[in-house]
Amino acid sequence: MDEIDLSASTNKNDALDSAYAPFLNQGFNSIGLESSGTIIHLLSLSNDADADQCDLSLLSVTDSENDNDDAAKCVQETRDEIFRHIDKSPQNAMKLVVLKALKQTISPQNLTSLELPLLVLSTNTVSNDDAANVEKRTSSTKLRELAIPFNHESTYADGSSLLQKLSQSNLTRPKTGLYQMGNGGLVLRPVPSATSDMTLPFPSFIFQCDSLKTKQQALINAAEGQKNIGVALSKLGCNGIDPGQMLIHNHDVQGLELRFCEARQLSSSFVEAQESLMAGSLDDLQNVNVMVEGGKTRSQHDVKIDANKSSNQGATKTRADVMNGLGDCWVEFRANIKSPLRFFDKKARTRTVPRIAKAPDIPYE
Repeated sequence: MDEIDLSASTNKNDALDSAYAPFLNQGFNSIGLESSGTIIHLLSLSNDADADQCDLSLLSVTDSENDNDDAAKCVQETRDEIFRHIDKSPQNAMKLVVLKALKQTISPQNLTSLELPLLVLSTNTVSNDDAANVEKRTSSTKLRELAIPFNHESTYADGSSLLQKLSQSNLTRPKTGLYQMGNGGLVLRPVPSATSDMTLPFPSFIFQCDSLKTKQQALINAAEGQKNIGVALSKLGCNGIDPGQMLIHNHDVQGLELRFCEARQLSSSFVEAQESLMAGSLDDLQNVNVMVEGGKTRSQHDVKIDANKSSNQGATKTRADVMNGLGDCWVEFRANIKSPLRFFDKKARTRTVPRIAKAPDIPYE
């Protein structure tokens, strides 16, 4: 990815920086990254040196209305759009001051009441010349897909859902359930949650690469030359025919999934990771080795990258579970009491099961 130069842009002391003045005398710092025509905009509080680790969140997906705009101007348009949707009330500003004084992490939920990512899609179509320019900027490794998990009951202020927003847009549909921005641009993949899910998995950034083996070795070589880097690589959906995808686990990057995929053809199916499989389970009821394959090793495909140890270390060993032998008939009740808010969920109380008419089961005569 190439970093976008924002020094000449107008994002200094703009409306977003002064949104909470004079309560919070800190602006919002922007960092722009560009990959094959796709711009990733990272937004954070300026001079935030108190947080050692930051949880990343997907705040918005926007598209410029003018195809000729440069990258820096697109970042500024995104800042202006985010400013129009954040809570600028004095009460919310005072809450942010208290969170800052207590050295608590300020999440997007503290800034806006949106349950879904802000979605601003252009109605313009991409011409053949623009598509050719995109193909010229395409490298061997590019950002191909963005998987957006969402609650199917969450809606925007106008009552529409994420699927309705995407369906009403002019985005092309290369496959069922996929929406592509422009001709050969970023693919948006909405991933609805299950009814029993208590948490949402992280959004996934899927990068296209030529070979997973080559990319894996490149990451190992890059980690050997740096210190204090701990990254684990694991494969998803691999079999004798499909090479699957490679998932990167990094403790310094929380809130987002980073994946690599060498398949050239898009697929309507999506390989879910461990977080999706455990979204409907209570943590207190799970063994610490629940994701260990075969009870001995984490996975035969896992590779642990640690600069202070061997670069190709063996799989993670099992750990002792403190709950062994301590279970009783009340263990599930105590685990549910620790999360009582979901019992008072208004949407859960009003949830109705749709009734579908079925043909009568009449024996053949």
